[in-house]
Amino acid sequence: MRMVMTLKTWLLGPLVKYIVKHPQIMESRLFLKTMATFPARISKTYDQKITAGGYEYEAALEEGLKRLPTKPRQALDLATGTGFAAFKMAETFPDATIEAIDQAENMIQLAREKTQEKGVENIYFRTGNALALDYTDEKFDLLVTSNAPVYLREAARILKPGGYMLVTFSFLGAAIIKARKEIVEFLENHGFKLVKLETAAKGAFVLGRKKESDRHGL
Repeated sequence: MRMVMTLKTWLLGPLVKYIVKHPQIMESRLFLKTMATFPARISKTYDQKITAGGYEYEAALEEGLKRLPTKPRQALDLATGTGFAAFKMAETFPDATIEAIDQAENMIQLAREKTQEKGVENIYFRTGNALALDYTDEKFDLLVTSNAPVYLREAARILKPGGYMLVTFSFLGAAIIKARKEIVEFLENHGFKLVKLETAAKGAFVLGRKKESDRHGL
């Protein structure tokens, strides 16, 4: 088992570094088409897989939220799926207003149904595109995304100066740690400073802070 995990890290480490150094890949036609169709295929079993993942699936998000030095008032969950991260945010920061978007309408519908079941009133689910967000500049003081592509230009635009961005993955932990140098450069190129990059179970989280002097024109 250890040999298998080492092999995975050896193979995935360079891939993670390459994507971080060439983020335009995440805007390619093939990548965007895949991201548009994949959620619809997994929506019916999405929550079951999260439940089956248990602590290992939740660890990176929970640890990342704990490391936030301030409590947000306006937060955004990108690529929310059925709301896993959004509900964790609402639980951690009950006084915050949380917007949560996903481009898959069926995912959003499931998330809205869960708000009624759980009686949660501070999350607002809507369809949206992470590559072109329908929000005004500098609206949020926290942006969270879990197991999803990261578009830093839009993140920098909608975050307030000094705002935080938390990116979490429930897998690829060792590969992400090995790409630390490339991740720091990726963040710096878009006006962010790395605050924390740590593993959690099999995953990892990246906590960045938008520099006070930078604006969305980066």
